[in-house]
Amino acid sequence: MKNKRVDTLLQIINIEYMKKLIIFLIPIKRFFYFISRAYLVFKNGLVWLFTSKEHTNFTFLLNNQQVENISFVISKFYDLDEEFIKKEVNNLQKINIGRDKGVKNYRAVDVDYKPKWDYRLISYFLILDKKISSVYEFGVDQGRLGYLISKLISNNDIEDNFKYVGVEYNPRKGVMVENNSSKQIQIIFDRLEDTLSELSFDNLSNSLIVSSTHEEKSEKFLFDYLDSNKIYPKYLISDETSNNSSYIKFVSKNHYTHTILPIGDSNNFLDTIYIGIAKYD
Repeated sequence: MKNKRVDTLLQIINIEYMKKLIIFLIPIKRFFYFISRAYLVFKNGLVWLFTSKEHTNFTFLLNNQQVENISFVISKFYDLDEEFIKKEVNNLQKINIGRDKGVKNYRAVDVDYKPKWDYRLISYFLILDKKISSVYEFGVDQGRLGYLISKLISNNDIEDNFKYVGVEYNPRKGVMVENNSSKQIQIIFDRLEDTLSELSFDNLSNSLIVSSTHEEKSEKFLFDYLDSNKIYPKYLISDETSNNSSYIKFVSKNHYTHTILPIGDSNNFLDTIYIGIAKYD
């Protein structure tokens, strides 16, 4: 009987001791977790620093899990063949992109000549499936979408009446379509605000519009212009998807089915981008 009392007393002491120990140990565990995460971010940041030239509008090479995810979303949202998309994405990510010899260094200083297509793959498959006959990209950046389209043209995978128009305000951009000779690809170096009124209403309505200007004022102008002129493009893609963005307001108001596709940095350093995709009902 006495031994049982002693055992019970020891258990109570151990429990009280463990309670105090936990209060002390958990903050230490959290600190070491913080150190390990900070080290991982620092290490991944160093990899990015020495393997990429980009300083804004970051692009991503997709890992296997991301290929599976984006293939699934594209196939379900646009009613396309998932297995074909998956196979084609893997092939596209093996493309060897060479720098054109005529490109000046000051224009190529922040260009990664790597097959980092990320959300531009969506446009690629819509074009390949012949769901659209024209694409308007507002914010060309380095010209990755134009580069993909030029590949489709060279492989005769696009109808003769197809047209791509890229509008870019910064004349230093568009490097990857610098030497394009196809009449089906047109790059306009001008302000979006000065270009929209020159484009056909019918062409805009039956098109895919990609809004990637990364400027709040120009994006607002774009969607206000579409709304006021009752222009409802067949498909829309935007990289500005906050609740108050002009894109979200436009698609929510005007009978679009829409969703958001997150694309993360497979190296776990850069922020995830959230891409809005929409189709007119």
